[in-house]
Amino acid sequence: MKTLEAQAKEGRINENASIRDRQSIMINAPIQLVWDVLTNINKWPEWYSEIKSASCEKVEEGAFFEWALKSTHLKSKFQLVEKPTRLSWTGKSKMVKAIHVWDLESADDQTILTVEKSIEGFLIPVFNRQSKVHDDLMAWIAALKNEAEK
Repeated sequence: MKTLEAQAKEGRINENASIRDRQSIMINAPIQLVWDVLTNINKWPEWYSEIKSASCEKVEEGAFFEWALKSTHLKSKFQLVEKPTRLSWTGKSKMVKAIHVWDLESADDQTILTVEKSIEGFLIPVFNRQSKVHDDLMAWIAALKNEAEK
């Protein structure tokens, strides 16, 4: 996990992981508002139905948070927090290790949001398909866009 943490601290995913994906979306909201929606982890289940629970005390480097995506319970650790432009964390569940990297770029009163994710683990190629990870990321950023544009 130390290698993954080092990569995430640099704002990078693991390019050698079995599954990787990157998605971007334009959000019609200022960068600070998008950052606030993204980093209010406790409210994730309110606007993204695939997240069943989320608990976070602080968004700061080295802090942990827990969340459940569908039926998978995850414990994650913030590795990089550069308000309001960059956020990364590592996460793990039973036999899965992941990195999420979120980049936000201001474009007038809009925000370009890009998220990258890498997943690895012994059985990942069997139980997680690239298309599933892609669809999950697309749904997540679409839900975030919807929430920020309200």
